[in-house]
Amino acid sequence: MKTRPLAASVVVLGLALPSAAAAQEQKLPALREQTRLAPQSASASFALGRALRLAGRGDEALPELLRGGSTGEAWRSGTVGRFWLEIERTHAEREDARGALAACKNMPKTAQALEHVCRAEAFLKQNRASEALPEADQALALEPTLYDGHVARGRALSLAGQLPEAIGALESAIASAKERADAHGELARVRFKLGEREAGLALLRTARSLDGDDPVTAFELGEALGPTPEGAEALRAAITIRPRFGAAHALLATAALALGALDEADRASIEALRLEPNSTQAHLARGRVLLAKGQPALALVEAEAARKSSSYSPAAERLSAEALAASGDVEGATEAFLKVYGLDKNDPTPLLHAARLCIDRGRATTARGFLEKATVTFPEHGPAWDLLGDLEVSRGAAPKARIAYEKALAAKGLTDPDATRKKLGALPSP
Repeated sequence: MKTRPLAASVVVLGLALPSAAAAQEQKLPALREQTRLAPQSASASFALGRALRLAGRGDEALPELLRGGSTGEAWRSGTVGRFWLEIERTHAEREDARGALAACKNMPKTAQALEHVCRAEAFLKQNRASEALPEADQALALEPTLYDGHVARGRALSLAGQLPEAIGALESAIASAKERADAHGELARVRFKLGEREAGLALLRTARSLDGDDPVTAFELGEALGPTPEGAEALRAAITIRPRFGAAHALLATAALALGALDEADRASIEALRLEPNSTQAHLARGRVLLAKGQPALALVEAEAARKSSSYSPAAERLSAEALAASGDVEGATEAFLKVYGLDKNDPTPLLHAARLCIDRGRATTARGFLEKATVTFPEHGPAWDLLGDLEVSRGAAPKARIAYEKALAAKGLTDPDATRKKLGALPSP
């Protein structure tokens, strides 16, 4: 049976990404009902298949997409290629590289450009930029305005480290279809690579507004925003769309804990571990929650599990140090903080944690050693000088404390400069 040109497929079936309003209203039961009432509707089948993929239900998405792609309407409208591209994406998300590439081979002859896009995406999932880029180029040679081709090319260039070229490809995609979200999300990732955080956030917010049903974009927005109310809300949205999104549960636990929502953090960390029992981030999130609940021994168990699941995890060592400190093991905690510093010598905070612990336990001499190392190695780190000032005050050395506080105020990184000024003002006059 002959097919129509692929350029008409999106118009005929509405297979472009849904608008934000529609995305918020679409629920799986309603989509299932639509396919039940109209089993030969390719557009209904595609919408259900895509929603199932986004929900993390690839085992259900695949048979639905195979069924919908074989309907007469799919063939008459020339949209069979779109179904196979969605099938490739489903396999790719399930880490099935062979299945993803096999899906591309099933593209109809009239969808040659999409076949190249399909292979490009499959290679990109495997981080094979050198193989993905030629495929994207071939797709665009066949259809120069193909949106998915420009997005795939931009992704490949970004993976290859050719960021200016990636920006050009993704901006071309956005110019050709401003209502679609993919290119905005990909361009956001490039901007983050370049250190352009605000530009990246703006692009992610736009992508979310264009496609509210994409859990990955919601997750990345939450990750980029950090422990803020907006970030936590984005993570909740990702979990609502894809309930079995283990990484989102782990990150939500961390954000909720920082925001003071201990009960939510507790639930999220438990679910993260249930979904991904071997995840380093899940163990870390659970450990931090347990530490906040006053259970350092259990937090230490999670720190050890996180350490075993990752060959390199300063965060696991930090959690272990904090748990040892909370349990009263000064020697073990001090040693652990030094290990954390040894893993990342660009971060002075482990030295400060060790010093503070020693100050609290009355070990001024040991604390001084840590702080002298911190202030010599990081002379522009205000918190190190501030803590050194506190130490000198505890020793009755007001002149030395004054010098330390003044250097703290002249340095960088103080979270509360007014508090340091107050401490400085409370010192006896020289």
